[in-house]
Amino acid sequence: MSDFIAHIVGELDLSAARSQMDSFLSEYENKKIKITPEINSNSLNKAGQLIGQQITQGANQNLGKGKIDPSVAIDFSKGRQQVRANIKETKKEIRDALGKKSIRNKDAMSDAKKLYDEQERQEKALITQRKKNANDLLKQQLKNVDQLNKNKADIIKNQASGNSATVDSLKRERQQLQAESKRLKSEMKQYTDVYTPKEQSRILNQRRMQTASVVDKARASVTDKAQNSATKSNRNQIKYNIETGTYDARSSRMAKQLSAYNGQDSENITKAKAALQTYNEELSKLQNHFSGNASLNGTQLAESFEKMTKAGDTFKNTLSEIRDTQSKTLAPGVAIQSANKVATYYEENSKAVKKYGATLKELEKQYQQVSTVEEKANLDTAFKNIQSRISAEGLTGKSGIDEFKRAFKQIGQFAGIYGAIQNVIMEVPSKVISSVKDVDSAMTNLYKVTDESQSRYSKYLDTASKNAPELGRSISSYISQTSEWSKLGYSLDDSEQLSKLSSMYANVGEVSDNTAVSDMVTAMKAFNIQASDAESIIDQLNILGNNFATSSADLGEGLSNSASSLATAGNDLGHSLAMLTGMSEITQSAPEAGNALKILAMRVRGYDEETDSYTNDTEELSGAIADLTKTAKTPGGISLFTDDTKQTYKDTYTLMEEISEIYDDLTDKNRAELLEKLAGKNRGNQIAALIQGFQSGQVQKAYQDTLNSDGSAQQEQDRWLESIEAKQQQFESAFQKMATTTFSSDMFKGLVDGGTNLLNLFTNLTSSIGMLNTAAIGLGIFQGKTGSGKSTWEFAPCIFQMTYAA
Repeated sequence: MSDFIAHIVGELDLSAARSQMDSFLSEYENKKIKITPEINSNSLNKAGQLIGQQITQGANQNLGKGKIDPSVAIDFSKGRQQVRANIKETKKEIRDALGKKSIRNKDAMSDAKKLYDEQERQEKALITQRKKNANDLLKQQLKNVDQLNKNKADIIKNQASGNSATVDSLKRERQQLQAESKRLKSEMKQYTDVYTPKEQSRILNQRRMQTASVVDKARASVTDKAQNSATKSNRNQIKYNIETGTYDARSSRMAKQLSAYNGQDSENITKAKAALQTYNEELSKLQNHFSGNASLNGTQLAESFEKMTKAGDTFKNTLSEIRDTQSKTLAPGVAIQSANKVATYYEENSKAVKKYGATLKELEKQYQQVSTVEEKANLDTAFKNIQSRISAEGLTGKSGIDEFKRAFKQIGQFAGIYGAIQNVIMEVPSKVISSVKDVDSAMTNLYKVTDESQSRYSKYLDTASKNAPELGRSISSYISQTSEWSKLGYSLDDSEQLSKLSSMYANVGEVSDNTAVSDMVTAMKAFNIQASDAESIIDQLNILGNNFATSSADLGEGLSNSASSLATAGNDLGHSLAMLTGMSEITQSAPEAGNALKILAMRVRGYDEETDSYTNDTEELSGAIADLTKTAKTPGGISLFTDDTKQTYKDTYTLMEEISEIYDDLTDKNRAELLEKLAGKNRGNQIAALIQGFQSGQVQKAYQDTLNSDGSAQQEQDRWLESIEAKQQQFESAFQKMATTTFSSDMFKGLVDGGTNLLNLFTNLTSSIGMLNTAAIGLGIFQGKTGSGKSTWEFAPCIFQMTYAA
């Protein structure tokens, strides 16, 4: 017979064999397959073998220790039923192509089944072999545990007997055993499908506990000697270790090891903490004994030492299990640094933004939220994979438009630098005077609104001269912001801290100094945010301005329009900004969104726009909204209140989120009436945008971003400090510092006062001499002219010469 050739093209991933098989079969489910009418059993066997292999490999993903999730079993069964159906279909097409007399239906089915059974047998044999290999390695690990415990017992005994040479030999042996333990553990990593890391750790620790008796006996033997004879050498050894800090060092090391898992909670971590506490308590008893503060008898001394040693061993074994089952807590700042790397890559490879921009932004966000080393490692792998794909597709580097922007920006930057050099360096004298004057004026304003000692003001000016360049602000600007904060009632210390934050916000939010202060104080007063927590305001504004189609400046303006009303209506800053963001992404007007939110928050609490006042009766409004929002999901409608007592209003965020969930189920008429009830006649479009923002998930996403915004403004500030604008600001700040350091304002005031006195003297002198018609007054440098035009100067010593017109 002739060959039967079937080409199956695809990249097989064994972890998803069933999914790929379904995809392949679905593709050809309703298509005719073109088959060359040449067939033999070998080719047919290969085709059947491939099908059987894919089925078996998909099934074996769930083979382990005999425990299979019911949902997995059901899905697997459905998959196999589909495969069987598809095999039948393929068999039919083969028979149609060759003629039903060429190959019997029974033979085709039989061949496929035999091949499948053979493949399944081979796969099971492979799994059995893997289990055997894993068990052999595990036995070696258990043997290693026994050897380590025996070695430790021998060390204890020989240390007690003073056999130092034997102890050294045993310690070298222990190092070899520990190296072997590390090797075996590494090899076992390839068998995690047989024994998970957690199972391996549990089995090994169970053996450690079981065979720890040999160590306990050795220790008990030593303890008995201490109890019976309280030998001087043993006492001296404990005393020596205490005096040299050996035990303290171990305690410090244990605490440091445990600190790597700060913020995590598990049974083993609790156990390790308890062991560390016991170790420190017993160590304290021994230290007090040898220092003479609280004496122990021989038995008490031995018991305390044994408890301390046992606690140390317990800690060590527990920590080993923690390391096997838990990932270390990520060091502070590492997650943010990684997120910044993604952001930088995004900026530097704008060619890839169209295709991979959303993925990179999501990865940056995930980096900001990771808390453990393992989570970060997974994201690192994902980032590397994305970079590889971008590189392979030739999408690295900036796009043509960005290159043009960069070139154009460089021209502007060059012009800016040239202008700065011309305006500052070439006009140094004028700039010096201006700089000293600006700083003096700013300090004068600060004097007006504060009441501090001269030494405090001097100290503040020194601090301002240091902080301003670091923030990329001029000294006078920094001091002016401090004055603004002080004018609002904050102490000089608080004002100094707040001026740092408002300066940062002015930089990253691209707003004026006055706007920065105004936006921040509005939020602080409305939401009762203390000066110590004020950075959270600019963090939230910045992250929303970066991640959504709006800006920090627009959100700040919108918040200024609505903060008081939203806060009174029970919303916090995060909820308020999230609603503003969701609305302004659609309407592109955060200020208008702020006004709409203000009206909404007031109306649902009884505000009447016509009378410009609140009514005490909100029963009618509550009933109307409930009637308009009745659906199958909410048969009683949506209430303005949190419960049936109707004593506490829902916050605006919660109310609108609930309405958004059933809004599409309302009739057009009820939607229109509901919007009018909520927003009045003129702002329905804005509130409809808010509902749409909730439905799309953008409002909720914005709120989650505010919860994870810590440090966002500082990151943006750090990036901004690398800009040309920041460098110019720092240059100006440095120039002001140089000017005020070299030339004090008092010196300039003295010069001005001297000039003023000289002018007054000159004026008085002129008044005393008098003026006749037109007079020219000179100091030997002016010449008078007669009507004939001839000089009247007859001799050089003349001091004053007055010439009358003819």
